[in-house]
Order: sequence, then C-alpha cells, then structure tokens
Amino acid sequence: MVNKLEEKLQQLGRISFKEFMRIALYDEKHGYYTQNIRSVGRGGDFSTLATINDTLARSVCSWIRNRWKEDKSLNHNIIEVGAGDGSLAQKILKNFSLWSRLGLKYHIVETSPKLSLIQRETLRDRKCIIWHERMEDALSECSGNTLIISNELVDA
Repeated sequence: MVNKLEEKLQQLGRISFKEFMRIALYDEKHGYYTQNIRSVGRGGDFSTLATINDTLARSVCSWIRNRWKEDKSLNHNIIEVGAGDGSLAQKILKNFSLWSRLGLKYHIVETSPKLSLIQRETLRDRKCIIWHERMEDALSECSGNTLIISNELVDA
C-alpha cells in the first residue's frame, strides 16, 4: 500500500485525506477492508457493540418499531450501510417477531467483497436480506422510502 500511496504522491504532488483513506481502506489490492481484514468481534481485528452483545440491536429495533408506528407510509425496508460481519443485522432480525419479518426487506450496502462474504456466511439463513455495492441501488429498490442505519460506517 505504501508503494501505491507513493505512486499517487509522485503523480499528483499531494492527495486529499479522502483519497488517502480510500486507498488505505478500499484499494482493490491493498485496502484494509478489501484484502487485509481477518475477522470482526472478540479475537478479531476490532470489536463493535453489535459483536459483543444485543444492547444496540434491541435499541435499534425499538426505534424501528416506533418509526413504523408513527409513519404508516414507511415500507418495511431497512438499509444497513457497512454491516461489518453481519452481527447487527442478525440480532435485529432475531428481535423482530415472525409477522414483522414476513414483509421485511433488509438491505445491506457493502463495498468490501471480503466483508460481504463474511456477512453472507453469518446471515445465510435469512431470506429477507438483499446485498448492494452502492447506496443508490439500495435506495432505488426501496423507492427512497426506508429507514437507514449504520453502526460501523462512522468508525471507518
């Protein structure tokens, strides 16, 4: 990755912080989230609240239920951006009763192929999940009428 950054600096003289982070995290050959991440959670590269216990998932479920009660025009779509290892999605779906899950579509926006594979393994029994590489695709499929959550995106 250092070579890639040096190459960019040679070409451009300087790069923005945004470009530096894009290369460091998402470069196809050297990015942390595309190549170097091993696992998430206890014993992994990092932990988040969602990988440690159910507190965040229960709070998010409560918020979702309240939003659905308050705004009947919301369809039962949820978009999670940057779902890590899928722990939050798994725990949210576990907290919803069967009747709630019947009409629910849970969209995950994930740019990392490696994390997408980990999520697909974690969530392999969940039929209501749809993966997207781009936020625009997820929003389009929901007609823009959805609830959007993210636990891991702000960390990255």
